[in-house]
Amino acid sequence: MKKEELLIFVEAARAGSLSEASRRLGITPALASKRLLALEDELQVRLMHRSTRRLALTGEGEIFLPHAQTLIDADETARNSVAAGLSRVGGILRITAPLTFGTKLLWPLMSEFMAQHPALELDLQLTDEVVDLHAQSIDAAVRIAPLADTALIARKLCDNPLLLCAAPSYLDQFGSPTSPDMLSAHQCLVLGGAAHWSFGQGRQKKLVRIHGKIRSNCNDVIRMACTSGNGIALHSLWDVDLDLQSQRLRTIDIGIAPTQLAVWLVYPNRIYLPSRVRAFHDYLRHDLLKRQPKTAEKK
Repeated sequence: MKKEELLIFVEAARAGSLSEASRRLGITPALASKRLLALEDELQVRLMHRSTRRLALTGEGEIFLPHAQTLIDADETARNSVAAGLSRVGGILRITAPLTFGTKLLWPLMSEFMAQHPALELDLQLTDEVVDLHAQSIDAAVRIAPLADTALIARKLCDNPLLLCAAPSYLDQFGSPTSPDMLSAHQCLVLGGAAHWSFGQGRQKKLVRIHGKIRSNCNDVIRMACTSGNGIALHSLWDVDLDLQSQRLRTIDIGIAPTQLAVWLVYPNRIYLPSRVRAFHDYLRHDLLKRQPKTAEKK
């Protein structure tokens, strides 16, 4: 049942006249009559007795009238609640992000963001798996990877500098590679199921096969193995900035930079984007740029 049809029925019942109801609603009598007929056709009952002078409710019309008013009121309440949500940041913000990025960078930002918006609730899912946003009813995802060609909307938040690094103890014992091909003689700490590391950009891109005794699907495990002197790792500067500053790790220059990635915020649809997602994007982009590691600024 359409709201317009319910409105003409309720207004006609109040006015006792279809022409008066049409005048109050700002439509023509012909359109009012058409909408009332459509409502009766859908319900398969006659709601009103019509005469040239007045209208009178049938028995079925008297029964249906309070229900019609309830439906109209519920529609107005729903619309008003959504309209109020557009003007304030509230509701449940459902976000997914990579585990290390989420614990080290995102959560401190989210804590501050929520303090600014007391009406907001947070559902933060940290995983290195790619989550189906539609299936899981996720508002937005932070992703640090080349983005596949999907229907998702993507907004770049900041750069994600990558670099090769190793502990001084490892480099003192095994030396530092100076070319991509020399990596084959070293223990490479492998994240996930990676078989190659990518260097360069565009047509200059070079894939280098890697191998090593240690691999893990956890970025923190790879970082700890690296600082312990177990091999060479390809890390985001966000992950190892403090290790570089304290000299627990050193950068390795092989003459070509790793293929660079970026931090993206992706969400299912740009139409009717909730205010909580819009506010989250703006806050996150501003603060990530502000917190860019100083080591990255020199590069």
